Amino acid sequence: MGEEVMNRLAQDVLELEDRIEERDRAAEQMTTDEFIDQMRNKNTSRKTNSDVNKLKTWLSDQNELREFHEIPPQELDLLLARIFMTAKKCDGGDYEPDTLKSIQGSINRHLTEKHCNIDLIKDKEFKHSRDVLMSKRKLLRQSGKGNKPKKAEPLTKEEIDILYQKKLLGADFIQRLRNGENILIAEGYLFEFGRRGYLKYGANTPEVVVENPELVEVMHEEFVHAGSDVVEAFTVEKKLKIIGREDDLEKLNKTALRIARKVARKHNKLFAFGLCNSTVFVPGDEKANAKVRDMFKEQIEWAVEEGVDYIIGETFNALGEAMLALECIKEYGKGKPAVITIAAYFPDITTDDVPIPEACRILEENGAAVVGLNCARGPETMLPLLREIRKTCKGPIAALPVPFRCTDEYRTFQSLKDPKTGKHLYLNDLESVRCNSADIRHFAHEAKQIGVQYIGLCCGNFTSYFRELAEVYGTTPPASHYSPDMSMNSVFGDEETGVTNSLAAKMKEFTLGIKK
Repeated sequence: MGEEVMNRLAQDVLELEDRIEERDRAAEQMTTDEFIDQMRNKNTSRKTNSDVNKLKTWLSDQNELREFHEIPPQELDLLLARIFMTAKKCDGGDYEPDTLKSIQGSINRHLTEKHCNIDLIKDKEFKHSRDVLMSKRKLLRQSGKGNKPKKAEPLTKEEIDILYQKKLLGADFIQRLRNGENILIAEGYLFEFGRRGYLKYGANTPEVVVENPELVEVMHEEFVHAGSDVVEAFTVEKKLKIIGREDDLEKLNKTALRIARKVARKHNKLFAFGLCNSTVFVPGDEKANAKVRDMFKEQIEWAVEEGVDYIIGETFNALGEAMLALECIKEYGKGKPAVITIAAYFPDITTDDVPIPEACRILEENGAAVVGLNCARGPETMLPLLREIRKTCKGPIAALPVPFRCTDEYRTFQSLKDPKTGKHLYLNDLESVRCNSADIRHFAHEAKQIGVQYIGLCCGNFTSYFRELAEVYGTTPPASHYSPDMSMNSVFGDEETGVTNSLAAKMKEFTLGIKK
């Protein structure tokens, strides 16, 4: 009996100990959970305060002294967008994508603590800053930030445009010039589409833009592949009436701008638009020139609307019209830089009797970022005038000759004649007086020595020509992978790579006319 009592007491003691131990474990667990929760709140609070203080410093640097909760939603949305765009770490590096998102969360918590009835993450008033944040995070992921194993989502067109507008994508045209960089620009679309059978020589109207827009995109891609830093829209300033499509002017130009923008943004190239001589301008005729101004204004506004990086005014033969184009770019271009080039014909003066180097100086002094020559003259007849312009102008100068063998006797490609018949070759029969690759390389070397910073080729340009120019100017475009190597040729090849059997030797004699 006594033994049973002792056993029950022992069992009760054990059960009591178990209950006490279980209670202590529960108490300990509760304390740990509370501790974790408490520390989590402290960490969140610390993160919130840290982010808010950093952003207050940023606001102070912008002369914004109001607290976040004191700023109206519309203004706060714009400020947040700027913060997400420009935020950098203390060492100047970029934040991780998720860090930017957490900064948004910190500000949102701060506003909640201040009893503000707004939500940065949900309210429609903050859609702009959310869109900017999303675009910036995608850009950071594409540059290697964030969770590396995950594939970054491609940027949408709208997101890309936001980043270009904020200059987070694309190189600034003026800054590149100030840095001494060369700008290579491929022109000559009109002649090339005529050669390929998609444009009527004579009328010279780019209806291919609306009839076969995919071909225009491909040609832009080809010139980028060959080394062009610029994608210039294949627009038209007039002439559609000639082919009965006058009503298509806006459609054609806007389509051309959008095609060019697409390719430029895809390859991170400069996006440009070009005004051209109007054929309507008459020195001193206010009525006629008012029409020219209206034409320029309309086209410039279309270009600005589509987001061009800079505006070209080209092929002017009168200083007065070139100045009018420059004035319109300054007035309607919303700060877009202007490149103004003159077409030099036989005399070294404009059609309103101003020496061309002097005309370039006047344009430069009136605000053109780049001045120089394009079209009309070939490489050899353009070089002497470029040397004079370089002496006269202080800033960047441009050279875009036509790739035809013009001479002192025939300074312009319009004047070139067939040596057999004496007939003018312009426009359909110029193939017989084309430059070769060596001519283009020679021109590029000379232009580089002169100090031509804005370089290209105009009417008659080929991608193979442009590759030569790009390589002389020190770049290696994708097309350089296919640059000629005649050492690999069976006729002209060397002993290591060429075919050297007896038949090959005989073929070399036959093809080259070698006599033993």
